[in-house]
Amino acid sequence: MSAKTDSSQFNRVVEDLKLQLKQNLIENTAYESLQQDEWLRTLYSSYTKMFINDNSRIWTTGSIMIPLSLAGFAALPGFRSSRLIHILTLAVASSVVMVTWLFIAENHRAFQQKSMAWIVAIEHTIGLTKTGGPKIRGNFLNRLLTFPAAVQIMRWVLTCAVVVAWIVVVIFWPRCL
Repeated sequence: MSAKTDSSQFNRVVEDLKLQLKQNLIENTAYESLQQDEWLRTLYSSYTKMFINDNSRIWTTGSIMIPLSLAGFAALPGFRSSRLIHILTLAVASSVVMVTWLFIAENHRAFQQKSMAWIVAIEHTIGLTKTGGPKIRGNFLNRLLTFPAAVQIMRWVLTCAVVVAWIVVVIFWPRCL
């Protein structure tokens, strides 16, 4: 899915949430006795915490699973006298760990997007519509590395690199003996 499609889908979700907030919380007379600003503050705080927690989950699982996946490469020198099946087993295990982390990370990223949609919808509901993009890009290097979906693309590249590296190892292992 392209970044533009993601963006338009995200904007549709924000508009839907904003409409629901206005209809159910702001304009609904049944809630007149409630303090709408307090509700919006509570929702905003809650979704901000969820966003941060999902980010933490991505990198906490990554801090365990990425080194675990890469450890197989460090073990290769000890496999000099092993058969190809041993290397193949290590390669599959390492690749499965890496792909599993990617799956977990992408799911938490989707949860983050939902939280961000709520945050933006609340901001728009209270009139903060010109807050700019999701990133404020600074110096040249920062601008170069903070393109849309940069971290997501890097996760995919890292995962694919590990899988491709294991394919190369498996193919060339018999020649290295």
